[in-house]
Amino acid sequence: MIRPFGLQDLLRIKQFDVPQIAFDTRRLLLYAPSPTAAAILGYVTHHHLGAITYIQQDSAAGEMKGFVEAWPRTNRPEWDLAFLAPSLDGGGAGKVWQRLLSRLIVVAGEKNISRIYARPQEAQVEQILRQVGFTLVRREEILVLTSQTAPAPPVEGLRSIEAGDGGALRALCHRVQSHLGKGTEDVSPHRILDFYPYLHNGTTKDEYVWRQKGTLVAYLGLEGSPRGYWLDIVVDPDSRADLLPCLEYILGLTECAEKMPLYCPVADNVSWLGGLLQDLGFTSYTRQAVLVAHTKARTSVRCEIPVTALEKGIDMGAPVGQMFEPSVRKK
Repeated sequence: MIRPFGLQDLLRIKQFDVPQIAFDTRRLLLYAPSPTAAAILGYVTHHHLGAITYIQQDSAAGEMKGFVEAWPRTNRPEWDLAFLAPSLDGGGAGKVWQRLLSRLIVVAGEKNISRIYARPQEAQVEQILRQVGFTLVRREEILVLTSQTAPAPPVEGLRSIEAGDGGALRALCHRVQSHLGKGTEDVSPHRILDFYPYLHNGTTKDEYVWRQKGTLVAYLGLEGSPRGYWLDIVVDPDSRADLLPCLEYILGLTECAEKMPLYCPVADNVSWLGGLLQDLGFTSYTRQAVLVAHTKARTSVRCEIPVTALEKGIDMGAPVGQMFEPSVRKK
């Protein structure tokens, strides 16, 4: 039996806090969230904050076999897979995962959620996700910086984002998608601006846009927490050669150190960005795949379309423009 999390599951879910798999690398690195705390917060706020949690329970013995959690995105019909338990080390865990994930996809569809994203780091985990309908969007490497960067001068055209930048930001993401093609499904201003549901206490989020000759050519989003920083970058491929001063300026605003690392995800199809970051002192932290499950599918529906003129016959001698006009108009 699979059902939503309830407060009666509090003690049971704590048993799985250690043997579980996390999928949201950014949230894990910056906040180290607890699955138990996320489940409780989601329960008491009706999922406006916290995670959506479903429990698999043995209907006969009442024993919990596992759970799945997903984070909702703000103002978007999308979820991000957060945790799955138990770990795959135990026997039969794969079947538990398949049942939980299949149920989560069905629930998402019932709630008008169109996509669920997951970011596995292991091939075995990715294989199970594919078996239940997840498909690959892209592969990416997370780079990390652990040393202080010297302050850099401001860059002409680089400023904080403003409310009126929405249209230009959408145009930028469209250009990036057109250039990169397949594997850029979640390169969008919604993914950038609304990726995570809320800021935790003690966190900051600074967003910058860069214009050249009146055109917005780059977005840089810097989020900070007491555990470190996360940097998201979207740049027009035609302007990548001039991006270095912008990166130096943004990095100079942080207090990056060994205990306050800065992480940046780089997709494989923008490997030039990885090289640029490595020149600034970044090193590889981990690799992950980005997968998506679509909860809704488009199907073609065949139906008969009545054509009155054809049913009555057509005067082949009539002009084309008058073939389907009624011969007698009702007054």
